[in-house]
Amino acid sequence: MKRATQKSMIWFSYFFLFLFLAASSGCSTQYVWYHPDKDDLARKQDIFDCEEKAAAYSKNLGKAGKPKIVDQHMTECMEVLGYKSVPEKSMPKAEAKQNLALTAGAMQDDIEKKMINSPYCTAAVADWCGDCWNNPANEWCCTYRKPKTKQIPDPKPDCVPKNDTSKWKYCGGCNVPVGGVIHDFCAKPPKGMGGPTNIKIRNNTKKDVNIAFVTGAEGKGDGACQDSVKMISYDWIAKNTNWCKNPTHLGGGVNAGHCTGIVPAGGSVDVKRPETGEDALKCLTGSIHLGGYSSCPEPNGFTQGEFTLNPTHTDTEAVDISLVNGVNYSMTINLPGDAWKVQYRGDKVQTIGPSAGLKGNNNKPGIFPPGCTDCILAVTGKIPCPKITPNPQCQKERICNVQRSWTGGTVEFVISDLPAFED
Repeated sequence: MKRATQKSMIWFSYFFLFLFLAASSGCSTQYVWYHPDKDDLARKQDIFDCEEKAAAYSKNLGKAGKPKIVDQHMTECMEVLGYKSVPEKSMPKAEAKQNLALTAGAMQDDIEKKMINSPYCTAAVADWCGDCWNNPANEWCCTYRKPKTKQIPDPKPDCVPKNDTSKWKYCGGCNVPVGGVIHDFCAKPPKGMGGPTNIKIRNNTKKDVNIAFVTGAEGKGDGACQDSVKMISYDWIAKNTNWCKNPTHLGGGVNAGHCTGIVPAGGSVDVKRPETGEDALKCLTGSIHLGGYSSCPEPNGFTQGEFTLNPTHTDTEAVDISLVNGVNYSMTINLPGDAWKVQYRGDKVQTIGPSAGLKGNNNKPGIFPPGCTDCILAVTGKIPCPKITPNPQCQKERICNVQRSWTGGTVEFVISDLPAFED
């Protein structure tokens, strides 16, 4: 019995030695990725792209370089692209049928054609891709949507410059799931893709409120509105509403001025543009002064809502509540759509405010606190109403503007009474 056991052990030793020698001498089977319609160049590019995505996914999970996770998502990526893992010896020698006749230049032309003809980004992804097209050089964006069954860390959008050919190939394959994230590809939309953005001013108090509707001048070399011909003026507001009267030019540009009106108790007034025509997508920038048009009315000053809508020279609309001239009413801004974000911080918001009194809690996103002309500070010697706001308590971060890379819908400014006690 003992001799039989020894013989068995010797036999197993020889068997494992044979396997080791076979493996070390190159007899183990090597597997490669194969696609019937892709040549070697395209195959290598796809492998490289999937390796990058798999590595990025493992990093997002906090498990960078974990072989099991990287291999799993590498496999998912390649299989979705139509590849199969086959023994190297059985891989067909013939080059891919579809790309056989294509030169590298022709392949590049085909990719570029697909990108140029890609669909425009929509309102649903404006909050995601907005950072991409805020840079004028970027013309495309890879977007994503989360599956319902998995919690995946948010990746960042892949912004693609027009002339960056290194990313064209990558974005040609954006419609693949990597780590459970579904990717799509879209082109930067034309300005005003969502149509004109209108304004409603609602009065939630029990008394009529006098207001001044102020429009700004064109910017000189910078800013959202640089062409006076492509701007909405104070005079246009007076002519196209039934509530804003007495248009008055303020100087500093042909469009700068104001008209005045009343928002009835419990009611509202509108600034609404036509859906089409030359006025539909003109830039509208300015502010709403509560209490009429005056300079530092004592003892409390005035609340104002500020806006830049349908910009012609940037891709970002912006709104805020400004208390730099004091406070006489509380204000809230209700925002249309899902693309609004707090500047610099990136938090998504759909409402700004409500603002509080001179001594209340105004350290909220989208609010310039009393006297704080620069959001995080009051510039010495430039406080608009120093008697009304002598001790400004400013924001700790630059979160005074809320913006979006889209247009359309109605921005609603809501007027309310100040709280009886400071919050």
